[in-house]
Amino acid sequence: MLLANVKIRLTYSRFYQCGTSFNKILPKKISENFLLLLSAISYDSCIYQVYKEYCIKNFCSTKKRDEQLKNGELLEPRTSYIAWKLIFSRSEIIKDNTIDFQIIAKQLFDFLLKINDVLDDEDKKVLKKDTTQYVEHLFLENYQDNVCYQFYRTQNIFIDSEKLIPYILSFEKQNLVELKKYFYICHRILVRYNNICQINTNGMEDKFQFLNYWKTNSINIAEETTFKIQDILKVVECISRTPEEIKKEFNNQLDNILNSSKIDIFKNFPFIKLNNMIIPINNILSENLIFTNLFYKISDSNKKISSEFRSSFGYEFEKYVYNLAEMIKEFGNRDCIIEKEFTYKINKKGEECKSPDLMLIYPDKKQVIVFEVKGAQILNAFNKDYKDKISYTNSIKKTIYTPLLQSVKSIKKIIECNATKLFDESYNFIFVAVSMNGFPIYNFKINVDYGNTTKDFTQRFFFYVHRIL
Repeated sequence: MLLANVKIRLTYSRFYQCGTSFNKILPKKISENFLLLLSAISYDSCIYQVYKEYCIKNFCSTKKRDEQLKNGELLEPRTSYIAWKLIFSRSEIIKDNTIDFQIIAKQLFDFLLKINDVLDDEDKKVLKKDTTQYVEHLFLENYQDNVCYQFYRTQNIFIDSEKLIPYILSFEKQNLVELKKYFYICHRILVRYNNICQINTNGMEDKFQFLNYWKTNSINIAEETTFKIQDILKVVECISRTPEEIKKEFNNQLDNILNSSKIDIFKNFPFIKLNNMIIPINNILSENLIFTNLFYKISDSNKKISSEFRSSFGYEFEKYVYNLAEMIKEFGNRDCIIEKEFTYKINKKGEECKSPDLMLIYPDKKQVIVFEVKGAQILNAFNKDYKDKISYTNSIKKTIYTPLLQSVKSIKKIIECNATKLFDESYNFIFVAVSMNGFPIYNFKINVDYGNTTKDFTQRFFFYVHRIL
């Protein structure tokens, strides 16, 4: 039976039927082209496939190895994170363009295979006892948010917001660059790399021809935009670190180096600075500069008033979801009725409750899509340590359980109080929790009190979405 989107991780021990050490594989002096190749295959899936085909053609001496590589995977985000850490901790970077491409390609091939040995051993140990939390953690490490959605989100939530201006000013003061310039320069760098990836690689035998364009500097961006060099340099300083700074971060501690979760420096600085040039760690972290990491940078520059910032952000996040709902009606079903949050009385004493954040009502289908929007996200404690059960449980409560329970209870009250004429208990209800991020797997029940009894509403989720739009 074939599983969709599932491939076997290829390891050194399975491929060569023997073991080795990083000391034997990783040279003490590494060519800059080695870094460029690792960066390129980590960034673009098409370049990775061309590299993989090159490896099949040149490094598979038997039919068995040929099949192993065709059906297996050399690279995942965790592989590249450990690769970068090992390189900067153990090797000196030299600019030597005389080393033959095949030698560098083979060095990288064996290096990635050996790292996969480490990951394989780690997975085997962990999956015996911490399966669910570990799998959730792997999902988060591999999840790639759509860069176009991130761009649109930042435009709506940060760029066009008046409520967030005080917090944005703190970001600008700390980073010495205007938010708009930071945002558009980061976007321009991504566009540049997207354009480079479109260059016809024509196989890898062309001696790094496409890699000649892979390094980017401030002059490249200035020539392609109207931004001043000074502003571009400030942004580059905000998003990149040198090999020496990365090496210092991990302090030659092997546990930190081989731990794929310890990548905060890469999340905050997803570009490597080589003299006056930069190259990306991978596409996921680089694209996250547009929104995901920008959120954290703004939050970090407002640490003393973080609760106020998150409250204001939550308000803007809800507005963003409302705008998407308006687009659904404009470009989709015009018969849809959009009902935003409203207040209603629940008894004669005048006590009030609020409806869910947003409802899309389809009278012809007798259907209501109920949205509860939370600017919440998985706790950093879980991102750093998947074994932290408290942060795992609290993350589920914040991003999934609480908003869904809240929306179910609210709909129940609205129907009981006859607070609206737009729907009644004969309608089908679809409950949607929208948050900053979330887990793909959940195992809990939504119980709602009915008089003296409790009803399980879990199976009534006709449709369930849990992710940021």
